Amino acid sequence: MITANDIIQKLKEGKLDSPGELSDYLVKLSAYLFDAAEYETEAEIEYMKKWAEIKANEHTDKLTDALTKQTEEYRLYKKMKNSKDSITEVIRALKHKLKNLQTELSEFQNY
Repeated sequence: MITANDIIQKLKEGKLDSPGELSDYLVKLSAYLFDAAEYETEAEIEYMKKWAEIKANEHTDKLTDALTKQTEEYRLYKKMKNSKDSITEVIRALKHKLKNLQTELSEFQNY
């Protein structure tokens, strides 16, 4: 089974030139995006629990933010958020590439 990272690597290497393959990858990445959003939500909940725990020690919000950003919960939350954002951008790039390929094929067929 191909992973999101495999798709990104193929895109980086310029190995995605088939409209069918691009369409398949768009579907897979959309499913990965759903999962990534769920993981991000769970990580954010854990991060907010940690924030509340630190805030309970009567710190200011600014100090609580600074201290919480040093925790594993924050690191995991940011990692999940960045993963979701990356998948979103790859989907956009693949859609753009697919549109360009379809335009090229259409122009080719008109000759």
